[in-house]
Amino acid sequence: MTDDTIPYIARNPGDLITAQDWDGMQVEIKKDMASRISASEEKIKQSGVSHATDADEFAGKNAGQWTADLDDRYAPKIHDHEGLTSYRRYMKRFTNDPGFDRLLLPHKLGRYPLVDAYELMPVVGTVSDQTQSFAGCKLFFYYGNEDADRYGLWAVAYRDRVPLGLRFGPLLAELKVSYTDHTSVEDLLNDFWDAIARDPNDRIPHCHSPWTDESCERHRTVAHLKSSGQWDDLYLGIRPRKLAIGSVVGGAGPGGLGSTGIVQVTHANYDTLLVEVAEFPADEGQGPRPLDLMFLLRS
Repeated sequence: MTDDTIPYIARNPGDLITAQDWDGMQVEIKKDMASRISASEEKIKQSGVSHATDADEFAGKNAGQWTADLDDRYAPKIHDHEGLTSYRRYMKRFTNDPGFDRLLLPHKLGRYPLVDAYELMPVVGTVSDQTQSFAGCKLFFYYGNEDADRYGLWAVAYRDRVPLGLRFGPLLAELKVSYTDHTSVEDLLNDFWDAIARDPNDRIPHCHSPWTDESCERHRTVAHLKSSGQWDDLYLGIRPRKLAIGSVVGGAGPGGLGSTGIVQVTHANYDTLLVEVAEFPADEGQGPRPLDLMFLLRS
């Protein structure tokens, strides 16, 4: 910008002012005006518009103060990648053989979780026209429309009833079993049984209804089950009976497993449970039978 004390075109007293001087002075005036306008616009941008884009303060608080206030209001004090609530489910088999009546169960929740224990009961009851035995089956894959009534796969209370078990589709998502519409029923079930027994789970006796055998023999796919309306009516039959975890090992405890079995759970540390079966129930005339247990952990 031109200094205000310096003439646009300097002349001494008595000098002749020509038309060239007059035109030159007009040009210099215009340049000076343009320069002043441009400088003013830039100043407005820097101190106003651009500064407002990333203001130092809003309502008397800077960015750090607003972040701290909002964190105190909405965020937990201790950050947890899994959120406020975490959940685990494990299925384990215990026997009275040395070394198989207790185990360490790692959960890695980083805290003492709430623990519930369940005995997995046989799913299928006595059926008069049953063509194959499902005795002792703890996990039973079935098609609701065809199998629920035939095998008594209902939880009934007075006049109300609901299917026994878990819907197959959501369970696949929970176990992260991948498949496409072209996946065969046989391949999908093989992947499913592998997933549900994934470490640290144990393999629990499982079976399926004759409907499943027929679907496998006919090489049916997921697409076929969806198009025929069968996909949303598939279940994993499971009958977990909640247990009271015994407080005393080695004696008759309240609620244990029937009248004799006792389960005790000890929090070894923030990441591991110690589970012990002190006594096993025995069938009449036979020795102690294995126990298939399910544990639900919630933090």
